Amino acid sequence: MILSLLYGLKNIDYFDFVATFTSTSVYPYLLAFLALLPVFVFVEKKAQDPVLNLKYFTNRRLLVTLTVSFAAGFVLMGIVFIPQFCENSLKMPAGTGGYFTVILALLSGVSAMMSGRMLDKFGAIKVLLLGFAITILGSLYLYFFAAPNPTVLNVVLSLMLLGFGLGFTMGAPTNYMVMENIEDREASSGLAAVSLIRSIGTTIAPALMVGFIAHAGASVQTNIMDTLPNEVKMPSLPYVEEISSEFEKLKANPDFADKLEGVDIAKYLDMDAIEINMSGDSDLTIPEELVAKFQTSDVTSITAITKELAYCLLSCNLTFNNL
Repeated sequence: MILSLLYGLKNIDYFDFVATFTSTSVYPYLLAFLALLPVFVFVEKKAQDPVLNLKYFTNRRLLVTLTVSFAAGFVLMGIVFIPQFCENSLKMPAGTGGYFTVILALLSGVSAMMSGRMLDKFGAIKVLLLGFAITILGSLYLYFFAAPNPTVLNVVLSLMLLGFGLGFTMGAPTNYMVMENIEDREASSGLAAVSLIRSIGTTIAPALMVGFIAHAGASVQTNIMDTLPNEVKMPSLPYVEEISSEFEKLKANPDFADKLEGVDIAKYLDMDAIEINMSGDSDLTIPEELVAKFQTSDVTSITAITKELAYCLLSCNLTFNNL
């Protein structure tokens, strides 16, 4: 039942909900979940030692705890995008952004140890509120400061706040809240329920977050093409008009007319602009070596390779027009 739910939710595109909801990779599994749910409820109500005690969902305090656990699992999966963010914002080589997650691990480890001591003194609710407040502060700093001003200091500081906040929200506080509201003999069942709900959050989160990224990225190519100029203005070349005039005079001179018959020079005066055709129906082709560079590029090399492409297209276009 749980596998059917998680697999079905994972395959939903939340920006094209209706279309994907009717997909064979979604609705059969959600239907299986709905069909198995009443069977599961019936069995668990009859069981002397249920796998998932349904009374947890009728207890207001436990329901809040399970909701917090779901949110913590959802937030936790945002970490999977941290390495890519670091690579893109700091222009680091591909594969090196993962080192920054060590910051999250270290700071969350410190705050997790602190939360254990603070729980007995202040209670789980205050510790959770502190953790979520710090996590939200780190997220806001990441969005408003680190992303627009991508320096190592800004990125590291935002990750320190995120890691420190997560340590207060994951594990001990939610477990503590569960243990406060169930009998000791149900400890294993209660902790398992929290873990299950957290797992559902970590399953849904990537599908939703990737959906946001895919939705935003779908228009990138169109926006780039709309931004590119349709033509490039040629700079004025010194002496071109004088050279062209002198050449015409030589062709008109009887002494040179026979020798220069059929000879022409490029009409540079007429080349005040070069039209750029990106539709793909041009006779010009991009060298395979340059294509290979694009295929293996990353944030550290894409700028130089793009400049190389621009120079290639400009050079090829000039040669083509001259011919």
